[in-house]
Amino acid sequence: MRGPFAVFFLLLTLIFSQSLTAQRSRTKSKSPRGSIYTINKKYTSLGINANAMNYFGDLAPLDNMASTNMSLTRPGFGFFASRRLGPRFTVRGSFNWGRLKGDDFKSADPQDQSGRFRYVRNLQFRNDIKELSVVGIFDFAENLATYRSRKQVVPYLFLGIAAFHHNPKALVPETDVNNGNTPFPNAGEWVDLAPMRTEGVSYKKVQLAIPFGLGLRFKLDERWDFAFEAGYR
Repeated sequence: MRGPFAVFFLLLTLIFSQSLTAQRSRTKSKSPRGSIYTINKKYTSLGINANAMNYFGDLAPLDNMASTNMSLTRPGFGFFASRRLGPRFTVRGSFNWGRLKGDDFKSADPQDQSGRFRYVRNLQFRNDIKELSVVGIFDFAENLATYRSRKQVVPYLFLGIAAFHHNPKALVPETDVNNGNTPFPNAGEWVDLAPMRTEGVSYKKVQLAIPFGLGLRFKLDERWDFAFEAGYR
């Protein structure tokens, strides 16, 4: 598995001021708007998201980074808190849960010479990912005023670090093709792969990742945003 491809979308954000009294009083000031980004222009956001995750690795249809089997995309969810620190910069902490799946039988083409062995191999797995991340968000459009004056549409980039827990499992087939098609007693069960050291590889269930990607955020009203994101791990 050379790395999961995670597409997070429908990022629904509730934006609120840390001090509504301070924000209201500041709007009555005669100082020029947008002249300087002061501490009382910073604000905090809370939000939830629905996401979808897909996988690229040895069980992908083709051996290139753009190859994926969309039928194996699975939904997930998450929530986050972010803090606006400057006219273009925000820090966001998130928790996300989602499932990755791979399946030789569904992804490999038996007519493809290079992929036929994977079709015969007939491996499949699922892996539930629970991720905690901290990312920096850079907006292409700056806002020097308060949260009320943020732009209607803002494209942005994000980059950060994440810790995730995973426990890949494989579905036990009906028979053992390497042992005269002897039936497996636990056929049809999902079993943990980590203790088996598949392909002779040992790995920890808690690991690090580097999330990065891009997004597009829309202002719905004074307090609500709606955004789309696509990210890679």
